[in-house]
Amino acid sequence: MTKKTAKPSKAQDSQARLMVVAKQLNDRFPERQSVVNGLMVAALANKHCCLFGPPGTAKSLIVRTWAEAVFGNHGTFWQWLFTKFTTPSEVFGPISFKGLKEDRYEHNTDGKAPEARVWFCDEIFKANSSILNALLTAINERLFFNGANVVKLPLETVIGASNEYPQDESLDALYDRFLLRFWVPYIGNRDALADLILAGGVTPMTVNLMTGDLDNLRELVASVPFGSSQVGTLLDVKAAVEAEGFAVSDRAWIQATGLIRANAVTHGRAHIISSDFMILADSLWKEASDRSKLAKVIGNAADPYGSRAEAIMDAVKTAFRELPDLSLLTSDQKTKGTMTTLVAEVSSKLNGLDDKLKTLESEAGSDASNTIGEARGTLEEALNGVDDLALKIVRYRG
Repeated sequence: MTKKTAKPSKAQDSQARLMVVAKQLNDRFPERQSVVNGLMVAALANKHCCLFGPPGTAKSLIVRTWAEAVFGNHGTFWQWLFTKFTTPSEVFGPISFKGLKEDRYEHNTDGKAPEARVWFCDEIFKANSSILNALLTAINERLFFNGANVVKLPLETVIGASNEYPQDESLDALYDRFLLRFWVPYIGNRDALADLILAGGVTPMTVNLMTGDLDNLRELVASVPFGSSQVGTLLDVKAAVEAEGFAVSDRAWIQATGLIRANAVTHGRAHIISSDFMILADSLWKEASDRSKLAKVIGNAADPYGSRAEAIMDAVKTAFRELPDLSLLTSDQKTKGTMTTLVAEVSSKLNGLDDKLKTLESEAGSDASNTIGEARGTLEEALNGVDDLALKIVRYRG
């Protein structure tokens, strides 16, 4: 008698669709994997996220594309570029003339922030104090004081963006509400940028979440166990972070559980593994320069295998950047012999890192983290790149 395969649950279907959406976003936005994952975690955990980086790094585009794919595009998304001259009417809507006639000072919120589920606040830290006070209440409590009425907002997540860190201490409270923070640099990989240029930019998404998927995923997040073992690991991380001199609010540590649970779901699981705690490296920094140190501290406390894998992955990327460009051969700047020698040197370094990674994979066994898998993928991609270049050099007849 043939044994029937169990039918996937609605939550599992939603989770599978989420991972397809995430893959498409990563394919369309190279070198933005951590940002994509962070936006997904923010959506599933109902938390807020801020993107920092220079102009022209597609911060606005990735947020709009993500919001349409995850939340839909029917009146759910509101976007505004803030300056010190931004007025409350631009954010919350014009004052209602009908209300004024009836001695009520109220905003007509149609098509403005109070009606949307997702806010994208570009250059948010440049807003003036009257805007910031209202934003702080909205972001923290999901409430909007519209005249005499206290309105419960449909707001689910706020994505901020800024070219610089907040400079005024008065902005600390607002900054602290963004539980996830990412630095978005220019694209560093030549081939990735070339692909974008040839494609004429970012191509449209072909898969979006369906109605009900977010609810299913959030129920799954809430059901992910976070027991005494996970609490113990979190407290170990807290102690290690504080020992390095980082000051983190109690609010952030309490809310961290939601981030860790959501991170597990975005990676296709319904349980937490040690590498899920690494999402905190994107939550606890004040400036992006602190992230690498935090990642090392958190990795050593919660995910020692993953921490070692990240070091190997960094070494792979460093070695791969030493690979010469084929144009050096085609333009007669290097001979075939010299190019072959340079490629062999990079190949030797990568093979040595392969040995280290195999040892780590053997030690980790069933406790292998996502980072080990990412390191393996990065290494295989680099090795394929070396083999591809070596073959082109052999076949070159210039």
